[in-house]
Amino acid sequence: PAERATYYVFPQVALYSLVNLQTDLAPLPHEIATKNYIAKSIDFVICRCNKQKYRPYVSPNSMYNYYAYTPILLIELDGQSHYSPTQYGKKNYNRQQENASFKNALSAGLKIPLLRYRITNKYLSSKDMPYIKQMLAENLP
Repeated sequence: PAERATYYVFPQVALYSLVNLQTDLAPLPHEIATKNYIAKSIDFVICRCNKQKYRPYVSPNSMYNYYAYTPILLIELDGQSHYSPTQYGKKNYNRQQENASFKNALSAGLKIPLLRYRITNKYLSSKDMPYIKQMLAENLP
């Protein structure tokens, strides 16, 4: 297209494709940080698309456009396993809590807001849309 949209939504973004791991990023044990970094993802990453120009080394007399995607908002959908240790087991519940703590610390360290949306049923439905739209309207710059 001649112009791109202002925002792009990327689903299931692997943490290793979003950021390089730093040991001082979060006050969590390095083992938890490494495990979460390699195996986990953010449910949705909303990015701002910025058109920029560059002059490639191989063609110094030409200018080209490229599009840079800057993450501005992270969204996590928290299902029942985040809130119910009896239904999904204490081990799974503890793992979910570790993952959530890591993602919260990651968000704070990157200075990118993280919105958590609690899913009361097993699936998102059209009934969730008004709240999600409101949440986005309040948090998108």
